[in-house]
Amino acid sequence: MNVRLVNDLTQDPLLYASFDSSSESLLLDCGYMFGLSLREIQKISSIFVSHTHFDHFMGFDHMLRMRIEQNRDVEIFGPSGFIFQAAGKLSGYSWNLCSDLNLNFIVFEIEPPVIKKTVLKAQEAYKLGEIEILPYDAVLAKKNNFIVKTAIMDHIIPSLAFSIKEIDSLKVDGEALASIGAQPGPWLGELKRDALAGHDLNGEIEFSNGIVFERRKLAELLFYLKRGKKVSYIVDTVFSDDILEKAVELSENSDELYCECAFLAEDADKAASSHHLTASQAAIIAKEANVKKLFPIHLSKRYTGRFRDVFLEAHGVFPHVYLSGKGEFKV
Repeated sequence: MNVRLVNDLTQDPLLYASFDSSSESLLLDCGYMFGLSLREIQKISSIFVSHTHFDHFMGFDHMLRMRIEQNRDVEIFGPSGFIFQAAGKLSGYSWNLCSDLNLNFIVFEIEPPVIKKTVLKAQEAYKLGEIEILPYDAVLAKKNNFIVKTAIMDHIIPSLAFSIKEIDSLKVDGEALASIGAQPGPWLGELKRDALAGHDLNGEIEFSNGIVFERRKLAELLFYLKRGKKVSYIVDTVFSDDILEKAVELSENSDELYCECAFLAEDADKAASSHHLTASQAAIIAKEANVKKLFPIHLSKRYTGRFRDVFLEAHGVFPHVYLSGKGEFKV
């Protein structure tokens, strides 16, 4: 999984995730997205919106413009009230000439104990139709190569945090394959699928060179496990015992945590009143969750020229602080 923070530290938070093994990409939040190429936008299969403040949702229109002629559905997830807000975005335009359009939005509204679902269809001028009620599940999406989970934070209004866990995969050791003189073929894919699924590996495989291997021993020789990356994203929330517990559970053992560091501790009163995190509070989450790397994001513009102070504050609590695109922060 390749993850990129699209905008600068004080700009709209926007995380773009792509996968080497898939043509689809994910977008966490939907603010200003002119830093994404047309190709990147057209690869997005799912969008996860923390909440609908302007800086987290205004990019929907740009995405719509870049995707409007695609015949590919887009899943979009958001908090309480989200279905009407997404439909409201689309109802602001006239769709009388949309007979050739097939871009549909499958919209999910996360409101425990339920998840509401509807489909806004181009052929129906994106009119709001039937809303399906599903039981709540913190697992929002489960695909062949990733799982997305959520937890509900508190920004006076609900704000969703997300984690993306890349599914572990088996890779082929090319040197080991060459050492037995075997050529790749359907047998390799079948053996790999069975090993991944935990199926019976009894039996043998005979190669054209006359060598015979037990399937189980062959799997042990050829395959190695590649652990999937876990990335978590937390923005726009107050700090409390309850929020800390939920944030830690969501982001536990993440390889990368992108977390807002909106304020310094010297402005903790402003952070609390506006329901944002300080740098030290974000670092506490990172430390308690045992993450590998903390990436501070969504800094207040009041600290322009003082970014080092923000990073120093986080580093004082949790030493593994990184600047997106530039590596580890050095004290």
